[in-house]
Amino acid sequence: MELKYSKFITGIKNCPKNCVPKSKPAYRYIHDLGNEEDFLPMSLQNSPPARILDNNDKHCMSYGISFFESAIQAREKFLHYYNKKNEELQQLYLIEKGNKIACVNITEEDGLCSETDKYGHFTFYDFINITFVDKISNLVNVIIEELGVNGEADK
Repeated sequence: MELKYSKFITGIKNCPKNCVPKSKPAYRYIHDLGNEEDFLPMSLQNSPPARILDNNDKHCMSYGISFFESAIQAREKFLHYYNKKNEELQQLYLIEKGNKIACVNITEEDGLCSETDKYGHFTFYDFINITFVDKISNLVNVIIEELGVNGEADK
């Protein structure tokens, strides 16, 4: 299968690197019920920062989609940045990143997964014709709800 954004990464050396197809739940920040814009790679949302263009690995990653292994890890990363901001900037951060964490069930037929880092983050390079909104199985508020052991919302 062809990667959805292959035309952007063909000139980046070894991109994507060390990625394999996997089936697993993946967690990402989205807005309310989610739409496909919530699943656009960073470099297609706006112009990539110069620091990314100077590093092949980061430039490559900017055409993948950031996911986490659990909702707990996604929330921890979100709050790490959110809590450093004043109230006004916190509201802007919510508008930019989203107010929900979605569980998306990805399969081997959907794309390629990078290795997971120590924070539970991995980059996903989707194949053409993949619609993530249809794969959302659970939504939790990024700030309010308590998360259980498996990273799902407590009932």
